[in-house]
Amino acid sequence: MLRVKGANSDGVWNPDVRTLGIRILPPFYLSVWAYLIYILLILGTFFALFFYLRKRTIEKQRKEMEKFEQEKEQELYTTKIDFFTNVAHEIRTPLTLIKCPLENVLADRELSENVKDGIGNYGSERGEVTEPDKPIT
Repeated sequence: MLRVKGANSDGVWNPDVRTLGIRILPPFYLSVWAYLIYILLILGTFFALFFYLRKRTIEKQRKEMEKFEQEKEQELYTTKIDFFTNVAHEIRTPLTLIKCPLENVLADRELSENVKDGIGNYGSERGEVTEPDKPIT
C-alpha cells in the first residue's frame, strides 16, 4: 500500500491521505508457472536419464551375452576338433600295432592259403593291398 499526501504549489499540504494499492509481481523466473516448468524439466531429465541408463545396460548385457556365446561356440569347436584328433590317433595307433606284425607274419612264415587270404584281406579293407586279391573258392 502506498499512502500519498499531496501539497499544492504554495506548499500547503492536503489533509486527505490517499492510498494506492500496488501489487508487485515476482519476476517471471520466480513465478508459480516457472516453478511448475522447473519441476517438469527436472522430472523429465530424471526419466530420460533412467531410460538411457537402462537401455545402455540392456545393450551392454546383450553384447556380453553375444561375446559369451561366441566364446562358448569357439570352445565347443576346439573341443570337438581335439576329440576327433584324439579318436583318430587312438584308432590308428592300435591298427598300426596290429598291421606291422601281420605283415611280418606274411613275409616270414609259410602259411596255408586260407590263413594268408584271411590276413591279406585286412589290408584291403583299409585300401591297402598286402597281397593280390584272390577270388574266394
